[in-house]
Amino acid sequence: MTMTQTVLAFDTATDICSVALFNKNTFIFENRTTPQTHANELLGMIKDLMNQAGIHASELDAVLVGEGPGAFTGVRIAAGVAQGLAL
Repeated sequence: MTMTQTVLAFDTATDICSVALFNKNTFIFENRTTPQTHANELLGMIKDLMNQAGIHASELDAVLVGEGPGAFTGVRIAAGVAQGLAL
């Protein structure tokens, strides 16, 4: 991965839902303590960061997902969102 790539990363395996975006040498992130509501929060958080950066999902070079340790349901949420963004 080079420093010119646009990378979205998120983790939903713990009580803290975290989203980060690296774009053109700029790093922005958001995290919220939202136990058991990550499925409701994640897409909005991703949309907010991408709007701040002025990019569209088609411009992403990579989507990274945290895979634990933590709740398996949280990992499945993140994997499903990553798969949807990739499509």
